[in-house]
Amino acid sequence: SKLDLSGNHGITHLPVDSFMGATQLRTLHLRKLALSTWPLPSAPGSIPCLQHLALSGCAGIQHIPPAGLACCAESLVSLDLSGPHGW
Repeated sequence: SKLDLSGNHGITHLPVDSFMGATQLRTLHLRKLALSTWPLPSAPGSIPCLQHLALSGCAGIQHIPPAGLACCAESLVSLDLSGPHGW
């Protein structure tokens, strides 16, 4: 399944457990949100089928936590962090 919240400038925060247990989620687009913190859980395998993650244009996110991609490390094939944040 796919979830696209891109361009919803009113979204400033997503609790890290928002996607916990989203076992069928394959594509997650969070482009151009006003997030200031990393939105994914750090628990290994908590989003086990996530293959495509797009966080481009999320200028408020300044760093990725050490375990920031542990939730989907086994399945992730594409990651888009492009944009004005300077990563």
